[in-house]
Amino acid sequence: MRPSFRRWPRSLALGLLCLLALSYSTMYSAVSVPNERSRVYLAVAMVEEHTFTIDTSYARFGRILDTASHDGGLYSDKAPGSSFLAAGVYLVAKHFQPAQSIESLILLMRRGLMIPLGLLGFFALRALLRRSGVLDPWVDLVSLGWMLGSSAFHYSTAFYGHQIVAVALIAALALVLRAEDGIPRSRAGPMLLALAAGACAGVAGLTEYQAGIPAAFLALYVVLGPLGRRPLGALAFAVGALPFLLLLGFYNDTCFGSPFALSYQHLTNKALASIHDQGIGGVTVPQWSAFNGGILSLHRGLITTSPMFLFAVPGVVALWRKERRRLALLVGLTSLYFVLFISSSNMWVAGWGFGPRLLVPAMGWMCVLVAHGAQLLGGRFWADAFLRGAVVTAILYHQLVHAFFPEPPNDAKNPLLDVVFELGRSHLVAPN
Repeated sequence: MRPSFRRWPRSLALGLLCLLALSYSTMYSAVSVPNERSRVYLAVAMVEEHTFTIDTSYARFGRILDTASHDGGLYSDKAPGSSFLAAGVYLVAKHFQPAQSIESLILLMRRGLMIPLGLLGFFALRALLRRSGVLDPWVDLVSLGWMLGSSAFHYSTAFYGHQIVAVALIAALALVLRAEDGIPRSRAGPMLLALAAGACAGVAGLTEYQAGIPAAFLALYVVLGPLGRRPLGALAFAVGALPFLLLLGFYNDTCFGSPFALSYQHLTNKALASIHDQGIGGVTVPQWSAFNGGILSLHRGLITTSPMFLFAVPGVVALWRKERRRLALLVGLTSLYFVLFISSSNMWVAGWGFGPRLLVPAMGWMCVLVAHGAQLLGGRFWADAFLRGAVVTAILYHQLVHAFFPEPPNDAKNPLLDVVFELGRSHLVAPN
């Protein structure tokens, strides 16, 4: 029996564990954030009125801050990719039971779109890690650490764009690596895989504007690798991504008057607009306070909420030593880009939450570094013990916070004391 087939029972069992964890609780039904609502408003408008304007949804479901306006029309202030996906889910669901409230619509997107995507991301990450040369014990540990012990967990249960981007980027890179491995054996197969990889990268860019940078990095990775040396390799990737780029341009032109006009340039709320007017969309220069908050703070820091990501640093060294230098540069520079992004953002907190929300899109690629770093140090008892302890601790930490209140307010500086203990002694837990 081939090793890949022997792995499936274990992968399916771990996938079932993740599915149960993702499904056991959710946000309080009375709590829906403007970010989710804005995306749902656009999805409903597209399905029910065949328009991008959300005026009717706004009047029907209630006022929100997360809007943009142009020429008298009201629009979502988000990149449209998540709403396009949600429109497909809503189009199917409404034939069985039309949603009557915004709460039921958001729950539909959380359960009908985000959890399946999160589970897909779990399997895609495992495939990516194996394809990059990670051995099974580290594949299991790192993939579980990502799904159950990082912010990827909550954002697989909430209707935001961050985890959609993460899954799309994971799938895109996994497909590219598989295509490169298949070049010596096939002509058409690698081209189809490159086409699919381009489509996944296109979905990422359509869903969050900042995902355009890692998508461009991946395109350069393709051009400079074995696919780029094939007559149609890089072209297949570009053709896969092109429809999504054109769709974004069409959406921007229809809503805001130009293919290059973004929603953040037309924000309705003056306070939000003033923040985004600074620098490039609210991104200026790195600030220690933002770096400390997004990387080191107890409630929002990457390292403090998911300490396994410390292994990303030796992971760059490990890939470089293995002559996987293009891959080391791709995931290393992307990780650095997102760290600089959160460190330079005027809104690095990005609202209520637990863990570094703005780093979620990069966490899947970061796991490639984590796994290779763990493998490099794998023969050392202290390193093995630290990684296993870090993953177990992070899983317990994230599951506890999620069980009580998945998106704590910004003043909850110590989630265990301010959220778990306070709500626990009042016998309050999230619905399940």
